[in-house]
Amino acid sequence: MRVSIVLSVESVFRIGFFTNRMLNASVALILISQAALVYIPSLGPVFKVVPLDLKDWAIVFAASVQPLVFMEIAKVIWRRRVRRGPG
Repeated sequence: MRVSIVLSVESVFRIGFFTNRMLNASVALILISQAALVYIPSLGPVFKVVPLDLKDWAIVFAASVQPLVFMEIAKVIWRRRVRRGPG
């Protein structure tokens, strides 16, 4: 998701999260692959991974939302400076 945030100067909320089909397909494939590695019991020991509990998922979510928030704030500041003009 971070890729779609960085690639545009427009807000991701204005453009939409699901407008880039290839990017969405790539992200979906990665998420499915990672979930398979973690949640298929025979693959866990091979790759030395274990499923996350709810507390761990909350930490992952909190950490992954931060780039979205920071980039959207930076875009708002940038658009305001561009509208104001030089000086």
